[in-house]
Amino acid sequence: MKPSARERYKAAKMSRSEFNRLRRGEWAPVSLDAASRPVFLNNLPAAKIVATFGSASLDRANPVADGNPDHGQVGGIDVYRVAEAKDGVAINKDWYAIYQDPDHDDQFYVIGPRQDAEHWINAIPNRLAFAEPASVEASIADAARKHPPSLKSAEPSAASNGGPATPVGNSGVTEGPPSVS
Repeated sequence: MKPSARERYKAAKMSRSEFNRLRRGEWAPVSLDAASRPVFLNNLPAAKIVATFGSASLDRANPVADGNPDHGQVGGIDVYRVAEAKDGVAINKDWYAIYQDPDHDDQFYVIGPRQDAEHWINAIPNRLAFAEPASVEASIADAARKHPPSLKSAEPSAASNGGPATPVGNSGVTEGPPSVS
């Protein structure tokens, strides 16, 4: 179900970097630790959270959402929390749907929490047992692999023959003994 303008107005916001952590699996679930959860979830008491999983993709439609690939959803987050004793189950799951802002490609909005058939359960579903972590460290490592630092830009003033480096902005005069060629 595509959210209304009113729902979008009241929705939590999510940045592109937060979204990209969910996107690592391209609809395969990823496990979100405290450091990789989106900021909008920070108001949930950490002691109550059992686990958090997410999945997302901008490249293809959600294969299971509403049975309708045109609905605009680009991701989802499941938050599994300790249920209250009166609930009669161990875990309470809330689901959040993620949509890309139609006016800003780098901004996403989150609608939820919503309840689905797994809202009251006693264990985290087995399908999530092998979810890859979407930690901040993993996201940084991914970015480093995609954009390795250039050796040229690492030390722009280093001398090529092993002599002393020329400080940036210097007129070319170096101190110390001349290098031997």
